Amino acid sequence: MRSVPLPPLPPLLPRLTKQDREGGSRKPRRGRESSRSPLSLPQLPELSRRDVVFGMSSLDCGGRITAWTAMGSLRWSPGDRIRFSVRDGLIVATVDSLGHRELGQHGVLLLPVEVRRACLLEAGDRILLAALPTQQRLILHPPATLATLTAALHDTATGGGAR
Repeated sequence: MRSVPLPPLPPLLPRLTKQDREGGSRKPRRGRESSRSPLSLPQLPELSRRDVVFGMSSLDCGGRITAWTAMGSLRWSPGDRIRFSVRDGLIVATVDSLGHRELGQHGVLLLPVEVRRACLLEAGDRILLAALPTQQRLILHPPATLATLTAALHDTATGGGAR
């Protein structure tokens, strides 16, 4: 069987013109007058805090997470002792000379077994990290807590209730 070359597919997006790059608007092609109004964009809330650095990390099978950006913003150093506490389903990490674990190279953080069990964390779980540099704290948001915190927001966004 012989393969037959297919014609190239048309581009999905129209080619940008100089007018597009300079903020001009396109005129509809002849015979294609549009009666549609432009799509409305959601109104995004103003950030209430600008002193938070967010990151995401996966928990590995040894209980380790790597948080390059968050650790960089806190300026913690390898060898710093880290104390962990669980409050309202969140894990709060702070530098403390009597802390549970040492911060590893490249921002590797080993979560104690007791903390992982208290938050029902398993290998592969994705954790939202919120670094607060001015307070020298790292807040870890386990998946179960994130689901609880965002449930009402998700209901509102989807029109309330399952569909």
